[in-house]
Amino acid sequence: MPRDAQASLEKLYNHSSLRNSDAGVRFSIKNRLAPATLTRIDHIEIDGEAIDAEKIRVRVDSGGAFEFEELVAEGPMDFPLGTLLTFELSLEPLEEGLHELAFALETEPFGTLKFGVEDRLGGRSRSAGAIPRDAENDYAESVIQARRQFVHEHAGVALEHIKACSIDPETTRGNIEHFIGAAQVPMGLAGPLRIRGEHADGEFYVPLATSEGTLVASYNRGMKVISESGGVKCAVVGNNMQRAPCSFSTMPPAPGASLTGCRRRPKKSKKCAPTPILSSPSSMSTTPWPTSLRLPASITRPGTRPA
Repeated sequence: MPRDAQASLEKLYNHSSLRNSDAGVRFSIKNRLAPATLTRIDHIEIDGEAIDAEKIRVRVDSGGAFEFEELVAEGPMDFPLGTLLTFELSLEPLEEGLHELAFALETEPFGTLKFGVEDRLGGRSRSAGAIPRDAENDYAESVIQARRQFVHEHAGVALEHIKACSIDPETTRGNIEHFIGAAQVPMGLAGPLRIRGEHADGEFYVPLATSEGTLVASYNRGMKVISESGGVKCAVVGNNMQRAPCSFSTMPPAPGASLTGCRRRPKKSKKCAPTPILSSPSSMSTTPWPTSLRLPASITRPGTRPA
């Protein structure tokens, strides 16, 4: 197997999750690659010794532990992104130190995934000042409490309101790391907004969470204009993520000074000259109004009067 492919498969394993337990030995893997289904555990080895299937139990996320054959009795087991599988092996405790683990998992649609890793059991302490975490399950109540205590010890803050949230930490898996609680954000309501869409048709009220004054009122006025103009037709044509450019400077700019950026360069060009993206404040009002924009007769463009 090419080294880059092997390195990708190794990302499935949670390093530092190898430990002795009351049931024997445990470790975990997490799907960080792509959605899949598991059909069979072909084999698991520790230090070159194959583990009998009847000695292997699997725990999905924070659920109960089952023999793998029980989990797939009614068909392949879903293994979506972010899913944590904890393997509990009925073995004698391992000695502290470095151990070699090897896996072969039958999956759909990727076939057999074979990979090996090394993990150290014990003998590794958390460095001073490091935030508490659990490589096996970083959303467990015990490690969350440890992080809250860590904040209290280092900052003298009790987090009384942050920890009093209704969010189940398990539901945040894959969305946030080092979970300690949730912050409340003021929420307002705007609408109605008339929608004539592919999947939604009618008038809708939209909750908006913000601490920016006048934002909800501005949205509310815009929704009123749209609704009184007959509503908006919409359709989902793609699912994308966009990112904005960022400028860097070794020194803060003087007041009113221009910032420079770089326009998108042609494909064949290797360099591009900096061009102004923000000039002095006096030039910010000179942007021409788009002539292609058509507005209702009751709405005027900036600097004009109603007919």
